[in-house]
Amino acid sequence: MAKQLAVTKTKMDEEPIPWLILSVTAAAFFSMAAVMTLPFPFLVFMIHHYDVGKPTDAAFYAGIMASAFFLGGGLLSYTWGQLMDRHGRRPIVLASLSSLSVLTIVFGMSSTYELAVFIRFLSGALNAIAISSKAIVAESVAPQYQARAMTSLTAAWGVGMIIGPMLGGLFSQPADTYEYFDTPFFRRYPFSLPCWMVGLITALATVLNYAYLPETLRKTSLQDKEQLLAAPAPLPDHDTPRDSSIQGLLKARNSRLSLLLYSFFSFSAIGVDELHSVYCATPVPLGGLGWGSQSIGWSLAVVGGVLIASQMVVYPALERRFKVVGALKVCCIGVIVATLCYPTVNYFARSSEVAVDGEGHLDTTPPNESVQVWTLLLSVAVAFKIFVSGCFTSLNMMLSNSVPSRLRGAINGLAMAMSMFVRMLGPVVGGIIYSWSISHQYPWPLNHHLVFIVFALAFAAMLPMIRLVPVLLNAPPEYR
Repeated sequence: MAKQLAVTKTKMDEEPIPWLILSVTAAAFFSMAAVMTLPFPFLVFMIHHYDVGKPTDAAFYAGIMASAFFLGGGLLSYTWGQLMDRHGRRPIVLASLSSLSVLTIVFGMSSTYELAVFIRFLSGALNAIAISSKAIVAESVAPQYQARAMTSLTAAWGVGMIIGPMLGGLFSQPADTYEYFDTPFFRRYPFSLPCWMVGLITALATVLNYAYLPETLRKTSLQDKEQLLAAPAPLPDHDTPRDSSIQGLLKARNSRLSLLLYSFFSFSAIGVDELHSVYCATPVPLGGLGWGSQSIGWSLAVVGGVLIASQMVVYPALERRFKVVGALKVCCIGVIVATLCYPTVNYFARSSEVAVDGEGHLDTTPPNESVQVWTLLLSVAVAFKIFVSGCFTSLNMMLSNSVPSRLRGAINGLAMAMSMFVRMLGPVVGGIIYSWSISHQYPWPLNHHLVFIVFALAFAAMLPMIRLVPVLLNAPPEYR
């Protein structure tokens, strides 16, 4: 048996990373992230366009719309996981991408608030890309290369989380900004242009996956069975789940810890992500920066550029130094600090900046658009995104490392279902707290700082749980 396992490992060691499969999978992952976060910069403006509620309640209604996507995903993620195990990864990926492409375009032309919320719900319910992508990587990449492959996948996700809102911010309400788009169509559907853009990008990802994505389920299932027969169980029964049932995954200590950490982090991460644009759009006297959708879009574009350049460098260096679990702790601390720094930028936006132009005239620069405010906001946002991406990379690897290879599809499906529900709650909780705080204008910490303090505490609640994670989760069970 040992000899057979050694031969299997040697063959896997010699296999290169299948970059074509990884590339089209990353394209699908990118598309999902872009669709998910596309409306964030213009949600508040969309609420005003639909004339829903009072102006101070815009964050609440925006949170409801943002959460609809995650509610739909949470209801069906585990079911999608079962369908994948039965019918394969490829058809599920293609069906999800096709649905997202069409529904994103339809969302941009929604005529009522209720219809827009329903379309976002369907977009989440018919989406199984995250589950499929993680399973495909686990099935097509040898364990010793999975850290590098998962970093690439997380990078694609992070870039999508930036490009989607960037397009949403730069090209929403184009009739007010670009003379070429000042037409009756874009006056009637002011948020359709970025939705068409992301919808077409998703359609391109559909074509690429149709052309180049093979089915990975059957090949990996046979390999898993051979490895299962050849290798003894590396962990005690109470640490490793025996079957793919929800009860079995939650009963085992390592998979339970990984699922709880993934859910905790998803709750706060999406809450702060959604708050970024709302905070930037909030008037300065109420605690925000008073930016328009164009400024918000450009800020996300800059953050995305820095993230693309740094993602493949920062986390691998942390993982080499601290391993998977240690890197999670370091990145979590960085996320806490960045979250608490967000609301402090408002104090610099409140100050006045007076300068003298070339002719000796006084030139008052709007404080909320000053170089100082931009520099501070971008520094905080970049740090937050880098550390969030690092946390998700560690968490995804821990999920895979907490179970045998034959159960990785099941645990990813359950993790996505749980995270979708908490991600649904994140924007709602954030919107309620933020709307309440800016409406009442109480002193610190009950002012605009309150929602960021709440999410920072939620991140901090992960630290004691991280200490309980065994170092065994730094590697897959079959390679310990």
